[in-house]
Amino acid sequence: MKKELYKIAGLKLKPRRAYRLNTSFLGFPGVWRKIVIPAYFNFKQLHTVLQILYDWDDCHLHNFEVFFSRWDSIVIESAVDDGYYFGMPSDYIEEQELLVDYLEEAFYVLYTYDYGCQWEHIISLFSIIDDYPFDYPICLSGKGIAPNEDDIGYYEDYDDEDYYDYDYEGDNEFLKDDINLSLKKIT
Repeated sequence: MKKELYKIAGLKLKPRRAYRLNTSFLGFPGVWRKIVIPAYFNFKQLHTVLQILYDWDDCHLHNFEVFFSRWDSIVIESAVDDGYYFGMPSDYIEEQELLVDYLEEAFYVLYTYDYGCQWEHIISLFSIIDDYPFDYPICLSGKGIAPNEDDIGYYEDYDDEDYYDYDYEGDNEFLKDDINLSLKKIT
């Protein structure tokens, strides 16, 4: 509703309100990020932020499932073909859905990236910032390195410790400053 009013008036939304979010990567212990993101960002922009946070290249399909309770959720999808998702009309398209319309009432958000690997992230609202001075997101902290774009499965699924070429639990350097430079480009 807010988005339509601003569009009708010809105004640009000013991101004064922001959300501090925690993201954790299910199946990869010790891989997490804490971010602040403007409340008037849409889910497509959140997807772009997550791609930067985990150093991925947006090579796979994804969606967001917003849980309002244990049994009540909606799926927000990426429109791969003009509002259609695999040939079916989609009710919730990430470019059209604003974070402000969901996150304050959501129990949590499940972000699934790469349906082959089924990488899942829990995104939870930690706090609301009413006077956020920036129009771009920032990474506050994080730990661990995400798997490479086309690695398969969960860390625990493999008996061979040499399968991965580095330790996802955080022995590698987390490059917060580099991440924040990239995040400044998202508005």
